[in-house]
Formats: sequence, C-alpha cells, structure tokens
Amino acid sequence: MLRGHGWDAHYVFEVHIQVLDEKWQIYRRYSKFRELHDYMKQKIPAIRALSFPPKKIFTNWSEKAIARRRGELEVYLRNFISVCLKNPSCPLSPGPDRVLSKQTLCDFATFFRKGAFEMTKYGTG
Repeated sequence: MLRGHGWDAHYVFEVHIQVLDEKWQIYRRYSKFRELHDYMKQKIPAIRALSFPPKKIFTNWSEKAIARRRGELEVYLRNFISVCLKNPSCPLSPGPDRVLSKQTLCDFATFFRKGAFEMTKYGTG
C-alpha cells in the first residue's frame, strides 16, 4: 500500500507469515527487509547465499509490479527462515528446548513483530 504524499510517498508491503497454526501480517517497507538481510548476513554467514530482491525505483506503482515485489519478499523470508532452521548457530534452529513458533520468531528479530513498525506516522517505523 502506498503511504505518504509527494516526495515522502513510499510503498509498504503486506506480508503474510505462518508458523505452525499461527498466522499474522506485517507491513514493512523494502528498506526494512534490506536492513534485516544486511544485519543477518553478519550474524549468520549462510544468509549471504540467499538471493535478495534488488532495489528498484518504482515510477509506475502498478498492481502487477507491487504483487511481484511482495511475492519476491515473501519467498526471501521463507528461504531466510529455512536457512536459519538448518543452521545450528541460529537461535531459530530447533533444539531440545527450542521449537519454532511465532514467539521465537518475534524474539529473534523485531522485524517479525506485528505492530513494531505499524504504529508510526506512516506505519513503517
């Protein structure tokens, strides 16, 4: 969805997340996805191998282009979580005292918390 006006206009992507029986939506700017990716590349080297959608300047916010970008970001997040689950050094990796849940994902990174960014002026933090 488009937020802001004029030079302050930007797009916020609605992303659906499901962990087991828990489902929720988060709303994030592309830049928040990029921040997550860049930060986690430093913490978990295997993240570097993931394909991250390149930055594009959208002059035509067509529904088709927006849907395509949203799909790319959702695929990235699925791959991101998959890499983390397979990496023993990642806090999301299953263990005797750990199972993946909405709570563990939200504790792992504020990016996944509903409301972490939605509550600001333009809903993007």
